[in-house]
Amino acid sequence: MKSEKCLSTKAKESFSRKKSAIDWHKVCRVMLDRSLPSNPLTTQPDGLERAEEDNLNISLGLVEQRQHHGSQILSDAEELSYPSQEEQIAQTFPQEQFLTRILQQRKSPSQGCRIAIVGESGTGKTFFLQKIASWVLEKTEDVPIWITSSQLGTNLFDQYLRQKWLPQAANSPDLPPIEWQEAFEELLDSGRVWLLIDGVDERLLRLLTVAQQIRSWTDKVRIVLTCRTHIWEDNKNLLSAFDTYQTLELTYPEQVREFIVKWFNPNHLASDKKVQGEDLGEKLFQILNRPEKVQIRQIIKNPLRLALLCRLWQKQPQDLPDTRSQLYQKLIPEFYQWKAEATPTNAAQQQELNAALGKLALLSMQQAKSFPYNISHRLVAETLGEDTPLFRLAIRLGWLQSVGVFTENPQEKYYAFFDPTFQEYFAARTIEDWHFFLKDKLEKENPLDSPHDGYRIFDPHWKPTILLWLGREDIAKQAKEDFIKALIEFDDGCGCENFYGKRAYFLAAAGLSEFGECSQADKIVAQLVEWGLAELDRQSRLPRALNHPFAAAARAALAATDPRKTIALLVKLIETTDNERVQSFAFRSLEQIGKDNLEAIAALQQILDTTKLASIRWQAAECLGKIEPGNQKAIATLAQLLDSNTPEEIQQIAFDRLEKIGAGNQKAIATLINLLRTATSSATQRRAFECLAIIGRGNRTAIATLVQLIRTNEDEGVRRQAAETLEKIDPGNPTAIAVLVQLLQSAQQREVCQQAVYSLGEIDPGNLEAIAALVQLLETSDDVYMRWLAVSSLGKIAIGNQEAIDALVKIIKSPEQGLLHKEAIDSLEKIHPNHPVAFAALVRLMQYADDESTRREAAESLGKIDPANAEAIAALQELLRTSYDEFTCRQAAYSLGKIDPGNLEATKALVKLIQLSRDKDVRSLAAESLGEIGSHNPAAIATLIRLIQSARDKDTLRQAAKSLAKVGAGNREAISVLLGLLQSSDDETIRTHIADSLIHLLQDRQMMLVVSTLRDGFLYKSATPDLASYKVMWHCAQRLPYPEFYQAWYFRPLPVQPEIDEAPETQALSFAGEIASSGMPQADSANAIDLFSRLQQAIAHDTDLGKPIHLVGIDSSQFIDPDNPLVDIYDRMLAQNCPKFEYGVPDTMAKLRLYWNMLRRNYPDKTFVLVFDENRTESERQGFSPLFLETLSKFEGPICVVTDQPVVKLQQFSPNDPQLVRAIADWIAVQSQDRSANEIS
Repeated sequence: MKSEKCLSTKAKESFSRKKSAIDWHKVCRVMLDRSLPSNPLTTQPDGLERAEEDNLNISLGLVEQRQHHGSQILSDAEELSYPSQEEQIAQTFPQEQFLTRILQQRKSPSQGCRIAIVGESGTGKTFFLQKIASWVLEKTEDVPIWITSSQLGTNLFDQYLRQKWLPQAANSPDLPPIEWQEAFEELLDSGRVWLLIDGVDERLLRLLTVAQQIRSWTDKVRIVLTCRTHIWEDNKNLLSAFDTYQTLELTYPEQVREFIVKWFNPNHLASDKKVQGEDLGEKLFQILNRPEKVQIRQIIKNPLRLALLCRLWQKQPQDLPDTRSQLYQKLIPEFYQWKAEATPTNAAQQQELNAALGKLALLSMQQAKSFPYNISHRLVAETLGEDTPLFRLAIRLGWLQSVGVFTENPQEKYYAFFDPTFQEYFAARTIEDWHFFLKDKLEKENPLDSPHDGYRIFDPHWKPTILLWLGREDIAKQAKEDFIKALIEFDDGCGCENFYGKRAYFLAAAGLSEFGECSQADKIVAQLVEWGLAELDRQSRLPRALNHPFAAAARAALAATDPRKTIALLVKLIETTDNERVQSFAFRSLEQIGKDNLEAIAALQQILDTTKLASIRWQAAECLGKIEPGNQKAIATLAQLLDSNTPEEIQQIAFDRLEKIGAGNQKAIATLINLLRTATSSATQRRAFECLAIIGRGNRTAIATLVQLIRTNEDEGVRRQAAETLEKIDPGNPTAIAVLVQLLQSAQQREVCQQAVYSLGEIDPGNLEAIAALVQLLETSDDVYMRWLAVSSLGKIAIGNQEAIDALVKIIKSPEQGLLHKEAIDSLEKIHPNHPVAFAALVRLMQYADDESTRREAAESLGKIDPANAEAIAALQELLRTSYDEFTCRQAAYSLGKIDPGNLEATKALVKLIQLSRDKDVRSLAAESLGEIGSHNPAAIATLIRLIQSARDKDTLRQAAKSLAKVGAGNREAISVLLGLLQSSDDETIRTHIADSLIHLLQDRQMMLVVSTLRDGFLYKSATPDLASYKVMWHCAQRLPYPEFYQAWYFRPLPVQPEIDEAPETQALSFAGEIASSGMPQADSANAIDLFSRLQQAIAHDTDLGKPIHLVGIDSSQFIDPDNPLVDIYDRMLAQNCPKFEYGVPDTMAKLRLYWNMLRRNYPDKTFVLVFDENRTESERQGFSPLFLETLSKFEGPICVVTDQPVVKLQQFSPNDPQLVRAIADWIAVQSQDRSANEIS
């Protein structure tokens, strides 16, 4: 037995040794080498040295998870080929900063454990994931496991890791040895494993599977995955637990130049080859910097395209083309060369494949409703052939990449071009005639019979293809001239503004970037400048407002056209006008388009040499410093404006401009240092310190000067400012910290001591000396304000510091109350989120504080803690039930809605405040809060609508409209109310706010009604439209297809002359009946024009009705309880001017029937009619509740329902009836006549 035990012990020891002998770091490095794909960003042409592996530094942008309400205002002058990333990026992280701050220090919402890297093809997602893999191996003891969706296949993660990856790692074809299995389980449980999942975006089903599996996977594994932007956009909720970062374009010139230098000058090259590489790279960059290469610079901000350009330049170091189209023509052969090692092709194969890809690209763009252009397997097979050599070649080369299947068609596989811009180029090469983009004329008798394809010039997704077509060298110049002429002469036939004509003009202007030799170029650019200045021109018929949408669109178009002609015109404008606003416009425009442009730089330098006027000089200097960073003449000009003889107002402007353009500039820093020594004004000296803190970071001279100033100056205030500035330009500088601590402890002036405490809160977070000094102050000082400042500063710099946490906890637990106590709670929440002491203190304050302001502040703080905290929810609900202070209730409801989205008590409390409070400030604040937490809540929407209708003060009305825009997107009644107010209000400010809200509320299908309603203000040049109406109409013109806009415009006959005396409400009523009865085809018969509005108009025009009709339209899609919508029905009846029920709210069906019968008896002079409809598209309709229909059938009188579901004892109409309005109107007429006849008899 003893020997068996001994043997067992030895076996265990042997087993343990084998497990511990596994070097997972080494194993994962080997597996990583096997798994990593070749890097196209470092792959050189055959026979040439491999580029430096670290030739690319990609920046990532943190994507802000924010909700967009309604549709966005789009302009054809803007680049709309792809979704704009600037609107989403909350913070930018350079490569090294991301690795350190997010991955190493875990400073992200998921603490660096769940990261999704999204981006378009060729932007460096895989490259960045490889960087992360290398970083994990080199900088940590952790181990990365690389997985692609193709490797994963149909396996679950558990299956893949244990049954596929582990046997390969152990070099065991079957099951790995048991010691490997156990060691691997221990590794997974150790928290050292990183799953790096590449290519998740290539199969949508993989994305769904990955998201679901990850939720059940151990929390100890860190996961980083890559995903295409549009796949992420469509499936954000599946990756909601992930911190999302987007790969950003390379910056020009900084990152582009760095890439080129490292490509042509790898560190391992011999010295003679390095010189040759440096020459090649420098020559390429110099050519890219030429003014005429502006379009090429835009293309090569994509890393993969820049790599292809470098490959091309390495073999053919000649001049580059000027247009995008010509560059793509050169890059396509280079693409084949890049792929030649794995998949060689000959010229005939390439030509055949290019032609097929062109046909496929064009067909897919024609069939796709929007970007991105996913291509079905069926279309690929029809174009390239089913499983033909051409099909397989396109896949092997990577022109087409699989993106998996989609939930709406799970049986169909989909593909996409590896880079959509190449798809657009292939499509442009296939189009021979410009009439493909613009047909000759609109079928004006029946505009919707005109296919939208005939007006692709108004579809922003076709814009890149149009520009690439204009850049083709094989298209005759005259054909391009004819196309440009057709664009600038386009007349939409819709009033004097010619909205679509302007859109066409902007497209022609953008076309000059590809077709610069156009004979109309000078005329087009001059017209854009004139339009851009229209809002500044007293003779213009445009309303004079700096944010006028048309003038803003003209300026955006100016930035997108040929810069050479634009720059010359803008410089001339600066030199010849005395209008300061016009000069400012010209300078701002130059900043946008003149980056590194030699002509612009020379012109601005000439202005500085010849102009003495200060207002011109500082603008020219700022502009010059922005388009050529570090320009010495710009810096010298601003330095001269800081002279002591310059008026202080000009000095402050110079400081502001120097902060924008003077970073790191020695001349600027020297000027500020001199000012610190010589300034006689304390304000000037303070601004010099502030400016130096911004532009002097890391500058040795500035650091030395500030240290000397601290040591030699006797003024405590100056020493404090110098120390604060020193810490900002040299974080952690011991002299700066020591001086601030010394001043804190021994300053003679109390104000200086307070400022020192504040300054310690502005230094680099985590400084232990500063934290210790602040904690000591809390323990020794009796000055309440000083202690409050110390607590506030700790909240800024002491994140996670236990000493600071203990000090704050001590204050919170002490009997001391008031501002210090509350500030300690807030600071503790900042440095230790969800600390139990802080949470308990907030709840205690909210429950027992004597004053309401403290209770409100506690409720506000509770609204910032982690969502779904049960204790916080309960505490806020209790406060709502017990507080009698309206402001406190408002704050509690808002905080409750924030941490518990959809909480009914919060919504009810805000609705109650709006309905019952007599304090306009309470109503306004409650409306604001409702806009934050009441998204798509019918009660919230109805309350805000009622508030808008009844509000007497501007602030409440403005806030209610703003909140309604957030919660009521697409709501027909909300749109109707705001549209009426837009027409009836005499207050320009109110109308502007209403217009902004309407723009957010409107969905595309609702815009035809708006166009028809607002049309008459744009018929004649004699009627200058107000800004609010113009903004709404311009927005509709950017969204609606031209044939639909045209149809909406001519729904009703044009008046002979402006009907100035007719009230807007009457105008709105007069046309809808004509639309309903005209028989004209509708863009969307169910939704294009509101059913109830059309009924109202049809009734108004029916002269055969026996007596007045009171129509009440009830939208069942807004019912909170579809089975028992009593209160909802009553609320809608009140909203449509029915009298109140004298016995209170009818909360039973019997009471509601009694109310209905009393209306009919008490008002015999009119006929009340109830029409029930469901405001949803045909595919979204859910039908009425059978229980509700059964109860409603017991009501008498004119009641009808619009539905296709079976209905008993009720009048029924089909929502698909093309003559629906006429049918209901005829039925109403019969009901009215029958009642009149009954009364007579």
